[in-house]
Amino acid sequence: MPTSDPTIRMISAYKRKILKAFAALLWIALCAALPSALWAAAHPIAHPVHARNAMVVSVSRYASEAGVEIMKRGGNAIDAAVATGFALAVVHPQAGNIGGGGYMLIRMADGTTHFLDYREKAPAAATHDMFLDAHGNVSEHTSLIGYKAIAVPGSVKGMAYAQKKWGKLPLATVMAPAIRLARQGFELSYSEAHDFNSDDFLGEFPASKEIFLRNPQRHGERYEYGDIFRQPELARTLERIAKDPDDFYHGAMAHELAAAVQKGGGLMTVEDLASYEVKERAALHGT
Repeated sequence: MPTSDPTIRMISAYKRKILKAFAALLWIALCAALPSALWAAAHPIAHPVHARNAMVVSVSRYASEAGVEIMKRGGNAIDAAVATGFALAVVHPQAGNIGGGGYMLIRMADGTTHFLDYREKAPAAATHDMFLDAHGNVSEHTSLIGYKAIAVPGSVKGMAYAQKKWGKLPLATVMAPAIRLARQGFELSYSEAHDFNSDDFLGEFPASKEIFLRNPQRHGERYEYGDIFRQPELARTLERIAKDPDDFYHGAMAHELAAAVQKGGGLMTVEDLASYEVKERAALHGT
């Protein structure tokens, strides 16, 4: 109700000014906080993960779950690491694969350490100038793409070596999750499907084109986010390795690998595979 009292009118006007000032300050505070809120939403805080007994960490949830599965079946850390490594050959073909190599650093409960070197090695026929053109310049991509770029792989021998020496379970048990993932398939994330479709070289070779760029569920169209990616040929290969990993380097599989590489113009031979050795090296220690 309107009033003629000048004191009351003055108090009401003062209250309105206070409310307006408060509203202005609140708006300024909200505007100032908005960028931080947006940044926080885009960059959520990563909190440490804790476990009572053990933990498996890798670039892939599926591969990590393979390692956890093996530990729950009575395996130790080496069994879990090897299970995760072979699973990565299935679910992370961008980097984890049985045609490559790696290192393994192991620290035992008593503090002793072991370092395994099972990186790839150049074929015996490789030369210092094999990736140079007629003018002595480095040929783009030739050391990275194609059959000539293939080195003697060490992943299979390295992981089998570690599992046999320090693991507890049979290799076939340790590799079972990887074989299952290859045969039954796994759901592709957005980034995984994007990696397949954005690679400039997968389509250059019939085998990689068939495996990574033609989805049988989509009548040969490309893979999309959420599709199930199955690799039955890889499952059969992993089964052969699980049965006898030495076959990869000295048996029928070695002959098949060498023949396929040489047919494509590569240098790797059966002798290269047979002479491959895993190296145990001294681990570096710091303070």
